Amino acid sequence: MLYHLAHLFGKFTVEKDDLRNANKMSKVMKFLSGNKCNLKTLAGFVTSERQGFLQFMGLMKNLRKVKIWCEPVANGSNYATDLSEAIQKFSKVPMYSGDSVGARSLSLDSEECSQDLLSSIDFEQCPEGSKYDIRSLKLHGKLLQLPPFVTLLTDLTELSISSTTITRDLLSSLINLRKLLYLKLIAYQLENFEMKKGAFPSLRCLCFVVQSLTSPLPVIEQGALPTLVSLQLFWPGLVGLSGIQIRHLKHLKEVTVDRSVTDQTRQDWEQATKNHPNRPRLLFKSGGPVESEGPGHEEGSAMREKRKLYVVQPSLDDGLGSSLKKMRLSSESSSQLQVVVHSTSASGC
Repeated sequence: MLYHLAHLFGKFTVEKDDLRNANKMSKVMKFLSGNKCNLKTLAGFVTSERQGFLQFMGLMKNLRKVKIWCEPVANGSNYATDLSEAIQKFSKVPMYSGDSVGARSLSLDSEECSQDLLSSIDFEQCPEGSKYDIRSLKLHGKLLQLPPFVTLLTDLTELSISSTTITRDLLSSLINLRKLLYLKLIAYQLENFEMKKGAFPSLRCLCFVVQSLTSPLPVIEQGALPTLVSLQLFWPGLVGLSGIQIRHLKHLKEVTVDRSVTDQTRQDWEQATKNHPNRPRLLFKSGGPVESEGPGHEEGSAMREKRKLYVVQPSLDDGLGSSLKKMRLSSESSSQLQVVVHSTSASGC
């Protein structure tokens, strides 16, 4: 309950005793539902069927960036419904509000859940005159298919998906995201997939982080990815060009290949970029551990290039390490305060 707190980074949970304390909860709810709370970033909190922060999300009128770690719940729990309602309240804005500067960013991590929790999140159709305004979305969990609510995010421009296996069905569903500019896929294994003519018409940056040495690269047909500018392949098992014909990608400016590939594969990509009409820049870098975003994590050229090519906010790199690097005390206003807390729980609100 700090009036000028704007950005809060860490990993928090609301204790059971606080939820039972009616007086404390009443004060918090009153504070959040008024105009006193200036919190814009809450990245993030752990939630379960106890709710906690879930019941606060819809009250924070200035909240723009949220990260949620989901805990396992018992069968028959209303947790998925509570989670759905909280996200809908957070993301729903009137279409006439002109809130493009404050577009929402959401990160959901259900890795600890045994079931495909994210696919059970259910959104209602937005009534006329409003929309779900999430521009940046990160999903981490056991995803067998694209959660249905994602297709209702019609203004989504940035998407990161992390799963043990990224299935053909999930990849096929992504093609329907017509405004998507940046796509990052992180997996141990990818299923076979073909990007046909017209696929991903707006995509400018495509990044793969794959650990399996035997996963096949998607087949990119001529006419797919017509606006692609940057292609990143953090793929230790990459052999040669693996069937990718980058010559068809007319706007390509940069290709990044995993530095651990063989010398022959390096030579193949060097030749391919030289033969491309644009002569795109070729970089060899390490993708590092999957989702390595701890303190000291450095942004790769993919993210820097993404920010140069188009203005999209907020960034997908919302991990604690990246946030620490970006944090600063505003020199323009004393009312903006940023705080980092290394904690696994917060007994007070």
